[in-house]
Amino acid sequence: KDRRRARRAASREAQWRAASELAAVNPGVKKRERAFEPGADLSAHNAWDAVPWDTALEAQTVRDASAQPAAPDAAVRRVRAQSDAMWDAFYRTNLLAYKHRRYLHAEFPELAELGAARPGGAAGAAGAEGASALVLEIGCGPGNAALPLLAQFPALRVCASDISPQAVRLLATHPAFPPERCSACVWDVADASGALPAGVREGEADAALLVFALSALPPDAFARAARNVFRALMPGGVLLFRDYGVSDEKQRKFTRAGTKLGERWYARQNGTMVYFFDTAEVDALFAACGFEPVPPRADGSGGGGGSASFDKLLTVNRKTGARLWRVWVSARYRKPAERNF
Repeated sequence: KDRRRARRAASREAQWRAASELAAVNPGVKKRERAFEPGADLSAHNAWDAVPWDTALEAQTVRDASAQPAAPDAAVRRVRAQSDAMWDAFYRTNLLAYKHRRYLHAEFPELAELGAARPGGAAGAAGAEGASALVLEIGCGPGNAALPLLAQFPALRVCASDISPQAVRLLATHPAFPPERCSACVWDVADASGALPAGVREGEADAALLVFALSALPPDAFARAARNVFRALMPGGVLLFRDYGVSDEKQRKFTRAGTKLGERWYARQNGTMVYFFDTAEVDALFAACGFEPVPPRADGSGGGGGSASFDKLLTVNRKTGARLWRVWVSARYRKPAERNF
């Protein structure tokens, strides 16, 4: 049985490597350009932006979540204690669950600007004269964000970190992984000692990418994580945040059949945790650690200002007619450039 399990795991990893290598070297740009207009036939496409929000659905989600009883304290402690190991197990069996995030430099224009810097060029956002910009990614997984970014921007450097040794191994041994421009390390972003990732000095990173990573932590670890990211960033460095939002379809599924650990905090069936954010609490969390919102861009790109905002997408199953809302929170913050830290 153990040999069969090992063979299946090796087969899954081989499939993932073949698919992700092709995607990494052909990063492209994934954009969402299908905005709903009054009178449009929703069944014509499987995803829509700018659809009027269903306030009744949101109210029902709040009621369902409030009525759902929380798990006993002993069960919550057990999930917390096992969560890190469960991420390792997840990356052994679910490699094909996630696709490369080819939309990030369109969503966060700062990444493209940092990637445009060239060794020997002007200092600009990349810091010291001639230095390539450094992006610290938190929760890198097997490279779904790092590999496309490195392929798209040859001048960019990335420090990719994750709590899972299995995820870090998969990234570091990927055929498209460039060791001269990328390091991969195991790091707990909520480390209570304030330790930073291996090879990253305090105040060194030009940008931090915190995408669908904070929600995997228990809520009482959010502030520690934010403080550690703040320390890693250079003055003027940016934090690029994206995560699950309240009333997302996944939260609705948890309210119907799931393990509630606390308010908007749940345990998945695979033993990992997930939290659903509100915009006000995201702004308050990072403001308390010293971050300030990035000012709105003149061209309106990047979602305008940097304060947290909901990003809502209506998905449509054109066969069954089912309509599901995906809700995320996006934000862009900056470590103040002139301040004694």
